[in-house]
Amino acid sequence: MSALTLAQRLLLRIAEISERSDVIVHQQSAPWSGPLGKWASKLPADMMAFYQECNGLVFRYAFADKPEEWHGLELVALDSDGKKMIDSYRRTYRIPRQSAKRFPKYFFQDGAVEKDAQVLFFFGSDDAWGVLMIGEGESATFHHWDNDGFVSYRESSFTKLIERLIDRGFAHTWLYSDSHPDTDAVMARLATPAPPRPTFEITVNTVEPLTAAELRRDELAAQRADDQERMLKVLGDGKGLKGLSDADRLHRLVSAFPAERPDDALAVKLIRARGYKGSDPAQAVERFLQEFPYSDEPLVRVHLELRTLASRIPVQTQDETLIRALHGVPGLRVTEGFPGDPQLLRAVYLTRQRNYWTPFLRSELVKDWGRGKKPTPSFKVVLRASQAEGLEAGKTYTSFGLPGVEGRIEPA
Repeated sequence: MSALTLAQRLLLRIAEISERSDVIVHQQSAPWSGPLGKWASKLPADMMAFYQECNGLVFRYAFADKPEEWHGLELVALDSDGKKMIDSYRRTYRIPRQSAKRFPKYFFQDGAVEKDAQVLFFFGSDDAWGVLMIGEGESATFHHWDNDGFVSYRESSFTKLIERLIDRGFAHTWLYSDSHPDTDAVMARLATPAPPRPTFEITVNTVEPLTAAELRRDELAAQRADDQERMLKVLGDGKGLKGLSDADRLHRLVSAFPAERPDDALAVKLIRARGYKGSDPAQAVERFLQEFPYSDEPLVRVHLELRTLASRIPVQTQDETLIRALHGVPGLRVTEGFPGDPQLLRAVYLTRQRNYWTPFLRSELVKDWGRGKKPTPSFKVVLRASQAEGLEAGKTYTSFGLPGVEGRIEPA
C-alpha cells in the first residue's frame, strides 16, 4: 500500500475534523479544475504535485461551544494560464503571480521584498494575512505576510509548511513560528476524542443470492435490440431475426451465449458487437469479463435505501456517496479490497483523482417515494457475498460517513 500523498493527508485531516460531533463546518469549497502544466517551472515539485491533486480549497470550522471562532485554511487556486489566482469559494480572481513592484502599493513595507522578486500569494486573504511564495521553482521560499505589510520567513519547503498546517489542526494561529496559546488549545481539543456525527441511515430491504449465470442473463436482457442481434450473429445464430419479439430474441441469445468462459478471441468479438470501441484486445477481454462474469464466487443482489440525516452539506445521490456511507458503518465489509489506503474512502472524492474503483459489480439507482413527501433514494447493487457479510434484510444501519467531501458548503 503506497503512502498517502501530502494532498491526501490534508483532505484526511479535514475529514477527521468534519466527522466530529463537537465541530461546526462553516464553509468549504471544492478544488478548481483545469490543466496546470504552465505552472510546472514556477512551483517547487512538491507544491506542483499537491496542486495537481488539490487545486485550491477553502475549509473553515469552529467547535460547537465556540461557534464564533473560525479555524481552517484558504488555499487559493491556480488558473491554467500559469499566472492568475482564483478564490475557489467566491469564484473570483485574486492577485496574480507577478513581481513585487506590481502588487498594490499598500501591500509591502519598504524593503520587505525585492521589487523584481516574483511573488505568489497562495494562502489566506489579502485583507488580513496570508502566505507568500517568493521566487520560483526549487529556490522558492515561503513567508508570512500581514496586512501591515510585514513579511517574515517561515519555510523553504512547501511540504513542511503544509505539514505544520495539518499538525496544528488548521488553528487560526497555525503559522506563528513559536508556540501560541490558541494553537495549543485547538491541538489539545482535537487530540481529545469526540463521538462521530451520525450522517446516514441505510435500510436493507432485501438480500438475494445470485449466480454469475443469472447476472449474465440480466446483462444480456439490458442490451439494446441491435446489440443483441449483432451478438447473435457473432455466435452464429443470426438468421431469422427480423420481426422477432424481444422475448424470443433474448431467449435465443441466452441459449447461444457461452455457458463457460469463452476464449479471448470470441470474448473480444462479443464485447465489440456490444459496442465497445477500445482497440487493446486485453482491455476488451477485461471489459467483457466485467460485464459478463464467469466466476464461481457466490454473489448477492442487495436492495437498500439511503436516508440522509440532518445535514447542511449538499448530498449527491450517486454510487460514491453510497460507498462512503457503507464504509462509514462500523463492522461492514463492503469496501474491503479497495486498492489503496481505506482512509481515503472517508476523505477523498475518488473520481477527481481519476480513481474509479467500486465494490459493486452492478449498481442501479432507484427513486422510491417511501414514507415521506420527497423521494427516498434507493439502490440495487450486486456484491460478492463475502463483501455483503453483515448486511441483513430488514435491518437499518447508522453511518458516520461524511455526506460530502471536496464539495461546496455554504456558511450557516
